[in-house]
Amino acid sequence: NDNDDDNNDNDDNDNGYDDHDHDHDYDEATNQSNSSTGVRPSVMPKLIGIDIQKRACENTVQLLKDNIANFDDLEAKGSIQIIQSSHAPLLPKLNQHQHQHQDKNQDKNQQQSQSTVGLVVYNLGYLPGSGTNNKIVSTEMITTIYSLGDAALALRVGGLLSVMAYPGSSYMEYCAVQYFMEGMAMFSSRESWRDYVDSIPDDDSILQMERSGGFGSVDVNVNVNVSASASASDDSAAAGASTGNRNSQSSVRELVRIALEKLMSEGDLEQTWRVFDHRPLGRPMSPILFTAMKIK
Repeated sequence: NDNDDDNNDNDDNDNGYDDHDHDHDYDEATNQSNSSTGVRPSVMPKLIGIDIQKRACENTVQLLKDNIANFDDLEAKGSIQIIQSSHAPLLPKLNQHQHQHQDKNQDKNQQQSQSTVGLVVYNLGYLPGSGTNNKIVSTEMITTIYSLGDAALALRVGGLLSVMAYPGSSYMEYCAVQYFMEGMAMFSSRESWRDYVDSIPDDDSILQMERSGGFGSVDVNVNVNVSASASASDDSAAAGASTGNRNSQSSVRELVRIALEKLMSEGDLEQTWRVFDHRPLGRPMSPILFTAMKIK
């Protein structure tokens, strides 16, 4: 199939629509940094790129230098940072930036309403141009959903979460991302988001969907053993991002449930999301772009 040809081959993202002067923007999985170079530092004074691979970080620094004349000055001021690390957990990496101007005596909702994180971008999969032998280093479903939950917690009202997923490279991860994003959209729906999560297929059914080249939702019960405390598995989650092995003991449904429960319990009480997916017609296994804007 042509899935590998489609993987991680997206164009530059033009993020200039966001003109909040004090926003911070984060690029998870910097890859070749094309998504990073689309952010204009003169408009957005803080840009952080994160990737677990040294080569990806080096590629990003070089491309930013090639595209931004005053890159060295911006880097010295801390306006641009490239971090070699797993994208999960994400909140500890963001908290030092988004809360640095906040009053510690403010309650949780006051602090979140003043969040300066305006954009978080994910480009999932493996490093473009890495070759067949190096594709073992790829994003993983567990750490991706954990990180997405952190990103959603960090975004301010009006902020955007953008995720490029690759069903041809990791169908389970792609499904988990879609279910998580749609679950956020259900927060303000008349229908229960928890009922929606209950309808997520079990892992075997998702694998059957992959073989048939489709995507759907069926109500199948599944028994799994997944810790409800994501924070307790930071080390193992970060380690999982460095390998391409699929964790067969992790249920997509339960991972999504844990992430959404955390977002509801720790996030804004009346948060509202507008979620979209953007996919080419007639190419069901091509890359899919998901976007979620926090409108309330």
